[in-house]
Amino acid sequence: KQWYQRRVRAHHGGQFKGIEGGFTENVTADGEIKKQIVKPGCGLIVPPGAWVRVHYTMFVKDCDEPMDSTRFKDRPYDFILNDGLVLPALALSVATMKKNEVARFLASHHYCYGEMGVPPRIPKRARLLIEVELLRFIDENEVSKYESMAPEDRRDIPTSGILKLVSILREKRNEENKKKKK
Repeated sequence: KQWYQRRVRAHHGGQFKGIEGGFTENVTADGEIKKQIVKPGCGLIVPPGAWVRVHYTMFVKDCDEPMDSTRFKDRPYDFILNDGLVLPALALSVATMKKNEVARFLASHHYCYGEMGVPPRIPKRARLLIEVELLRFIDENEVSKYESMAPEDRRDIPTSGILKLVSILREKRNEENKKKKK
């Protein structure tokens, strides 16, 4: 944990100064979320509705310390992409990534905490710098992969991911049963 804190401070000190030119890809059509790939990933881009596991660190403009980081907690963050329960900037950013990719995103307040922010920690109209590492994902359309997963990989899936998989399997089997009855 401490090694990462030192790395973050050394690497991101004055994090917004001089880095905006390095963001070459627009994530959104309005250009209010920009992307810079730090380490390319492999495979396909995360599909909508996938269960994802990420590490992230978020900075508010003009603050040297991260406002939030899964690395400081020594615990990755799991969520279902496009379920509406995470910060829009994080969800839209992850939706552009490949497995094992590390990228930085510069996001305007419109996709973060809005006009008001969350005082005193997050000021009004705050821009965020978000560094994300996509550790893994499970595509909801490829649930069959779950059945062939090694037991150690199955253990890594949170309960919410398993419930989502069970729901998808149930729907598929119900559709198959309806077809058989016809």
